Amino acid sequence: MNRVLVIAAMTFAVALPLHAQTDQNDFETIVAGKAAPLTIHLGDLDTSWCRMTPTTTDKDILLQMMLGTYSRNSPYVPDYFYTQGKTVSVAGEPFVITYRLVQAEAQISRPAAYDEYSPGTQNLVIPPALSKSTTLQLSLISPRLTGRFDNIQTSDAAKEIAQSQKVRIGIVNQLSLTNLQRIGQFFSTYRMSKGKLPALKDATTLQNQLVKGNRYVSYISFIQPDTQKPYRTNAALSSLPMKSLKNPATSVVFYEGQVSLDGTRGVLFANGQVQRVKEAEFARLLKESVPLTGMMSKQKVVPLYGAAALAYLYETSRPDGKGIQYYRSEANGRIYYREAKTKQAIYVAPPAKPILVPVQEAAAYAKYAGYNGQKNGQKFGGYGYSPK
Repeated sequence: MNRVLVIAAMTFAVALPLHAQTDQNDFETIVAGKAAPLTIHLGDLDTSWCRMTPTTTDKDILLQMMLGTYSRNSPYVPDYFYTQGKTVSVAGEPFVITYRLVQAEAQISRPAAYDEYSPGTQNLVIPPALSKSTTLQLSLISPRLTGRFDNIQTSDAAKEIAQSQKVRIGIVNQLSLTNLQRIGQFFSTYRMSKGKLPALKDATTLQNQLVKGNRYVSYISFIQPDTQKPYRTNAALSSLPMKSLKNPATSVVFYEGQVSLDGTRGVLFANGQVQRVKEAEFARLLKESVPLTGMMSKQKVVPLYGAAALAYLYETSRPDGKGIQYYRSEANGRIYYREAKTKQAIYVAPPAKPILVPVQEAAAYAKYAGYNGQKNGQKFGGYGYSPK
């Protein structure tokens, strides 16, 4: 009967500030929080509290499972019990009043399916970071059924909070770097087989291009694990040949959209290598990650003529009513817009004057004739360099 009481009592969690020690309590008093608060917060702990790890020697398997539940489910969060050494008595059985972390739900990061390409690394637990508001719950421990209390030391909530955040940052950063490394492998394969960089309009475009013809890439996450938002691309280098890069080893092509709490970003470079760099260094690298076309690296804007200008108008047109919406004919590839009242299709020729576009934005149109005044290049919308 006493063992049943122990197991039942341990399923509840409580906290601070504590009432005076009592000699006798019934179970109803315990669960009502009259003997001790049912919950407290980590920030409530001061130096009058100690943390410890109780170790059971009892053969009751259920009790042992209960003592170890939190640490097994969330291996990156320490399974500590906090106490001031006070006790309560239920049916003549003494129990130590302790508090433990509420089992917060850790985030599991994994690809959409089992990763055959890299088995054994498809799951990683991202533990919740502790804070002053982290809830602790009451947990009554029977000294009679506990073999010993290990690792008793004065509680230091600030230190534990800082350590948990450091651990979490490390896990998230490593997971993100693993994502980028996997993407980098397929990125390099594409680059070497095609002789150029893949399209870098956005993460979805890159994913679709790498996935095409390769069944393994669908198992790779293109989502930053902590923000759950897609990684970002450097559109300035989209579909360009490697020879157009000043230094592939420092040319940013794919990166974390949000800087980590440790002040770094995960970056994939054009040569397929991945590393974490400090934010100031990242800003410099991204700024310098532009293609070389004559003296273009020294220009702030690039003039777009002919096909390049027409491609720019088409790609940047807006379907939200705040500008002209251009369309491309499936019949002849020409670019057109519809007259507002009659809805008649009006075909478009390149503008007579060049369109001046910022260097990084203009780089996406480097393959077209008319980019930076060049006469060679692909046609677009039926036009090359000259509209004639």
